[in-house]
Amino acid sequence: MTLRILRYVSVCSIAVVLLFVATGLVGCGGGSSNTPASPVPNPNPYDGNYGGLTSDNQPINFTIANNVVTAYSFRILVSPGATQVTYNGTSTAPVSSTGFNFQASSSTGPVVTISASFSGNTMSGSLSYPNAGQTSTVTFTATP
Repeated sequence: MTLRILRYVSVCSIAVVLLFVATGLVGCGGGSSNTPASPVPNPNPYDGNYGGLTSDNQPINFTIANNVVTAYSFRILVSPGATQVTYNGTSTAPVSSTGFNFQASSSTGPVVTISASFSGNTMSGSLSYPNAGQTSTVTFTATP
């Protein structure tokens, strides 16, 4: 009797093991994929707050949200006497993979043309403005 019980237990154990193996094989190969999903590209890769310095060692800042320059602040030096003029404002300038361009004005200084481009997460650009009968251009670099 003991021998019959052992045989029955052995046969049942083997059946259970085979059932788990079969279920595992069906579950692994039954149409499911272990390939990771492709990453969704960021639709606004340049969004953020950027800060840096101009080539005249003046602070410059931009805020970009939803691929638009929404705010800016910077200072330029204007002749005579290298007078500092501060610009703070808002913008609706669109940002693309090639960068952005827009003009900023101040009640105390000239209209400034701002141009920028991106390399990775670094913004580089220039500020151009009339200054004492000539055009002055300063460059800048800003990072998030």
